[in-house]
Amino acid sequence: MISALLDSSYLKALINAKDNHHKTASDISEKIRACDQLYVPYPVFIDVMNHFDFADNNTKEMIAFIINDTTVVFNVDKTTYVNALKNYCKSDYDLNFTDYICIEYMKKKKIHNILSFKEEFDKIEEVQRLEKSDFSYQNTY
Repeated sequence: MISALLDSSYLKALINAKDNHHKTASDISEKIRACDQLYVPYPVFIDVMNHFDFADNNTKEMIAFIINDTTVVFNVDKTTYVNALKNYCKSDYDLNFTDYICIEYMKKKKIHNILSFKEEFDKIEEVQRLEKSDFSYQNTY
């Protein structure tokens, strides 16, 4: 089974035509259906929705369609939050708290792939950041 977690940087780029990564995100979105399961942590969903808070209703409907059509949105348990907070507080990486929630959830559920434009994820040993060229989806786990 191949699975991937969707990060807010990917979702924001997919939705915002003016984003520098929009073209790449759009190209990837055509191919991600090859994944068996796509995940969006609830904090990422909230971040994306808040980012587009003042967008028109069509944009908000597009977000709902993307989320409903392709993903499993989930909440995380307290242990995941606690572990994420520990790592966030001691890390020197340029990742935010929501990123650490993603990392902890991925570890817990053995999800190794993330769709993100944040290169800092490349420094996390347990995480493989998928890019446009990665759509052979070689999952060795």
